[in-house]
Amino acid sequence: MDWFRRMMPGRRGIDGLGWALLAGAAVSMALRRATGYRLFWTLAFVLLAVFFLRFFSRDAGRRYEENRRFMALWRPLARRFSSWADALRDARAHRRFRCPSCGQKVRVPRGKGKICITCPRCRAEFVRRT
Repeated sequence: MDWFRRMMPGRRGIDGLGWALLAGAAVSMALRRATGYRLFWTLAFVLLAVFFLRFFSRDAGRRYEENRRFMALWRPLARRFSSWADALRDARAHRRFRCPSCGQKVRVPRGKGKICITCPRCRAEFVRRT
């Protein structure tokens, strides 16, 4: 293990793009196994090759910039998936409605019957059944 420690100074190691490349390679291998198409195996090989080239690269500035651009694309998607997951977890206890005036999402508790909801943004009142 000492040889690895001596080899790694000046190299970036794994980052967000690296994890995405590994995950893409794993998914591609699983698809190859499920479908039998060689294209997926080739794609997995290419993704792993890019991963290892980035992992052992000494051009930290370029790797940092690649990762920054990838994360700028990935964060909005991750945020959207996270909000969907939160809404699914919260669906048993709360209902969500849109304000008819401004479109703001409003979360109210379930099982309260017909209630008057006041929008926190525009203060419009509307009646809904929970």
